[in-house]
Amino acid sequence: MSEPYIKSIPHEEDGKLHFVVDQAGYEMFMRLVSRAVPTKADNPANFNAIKDRISGAFLTGAILMGWRGKRG
Repeated sequence: MSEPYIKSIPHEEDGKLHFVVDQAGYEMFMRLVSRAVPTKADNPANFNAIKDRISGAFLTGAILMGWRGKRG
């Protein structure tokens, strides 16, 4: 695996932070997300809903980039 490319770019005009990743950066990020677990202070249902939303957004991007097939 090559050195991952992960960069954040602030867009102050629309109040959003954009992330740019290559395939290696995507794979590193998804490994991190897959290992995330709620702490005792977290509501597990809310935590997992947020985790699923983030995973889904990145998976959709990976499919569009051709990094992953629809099944994984």
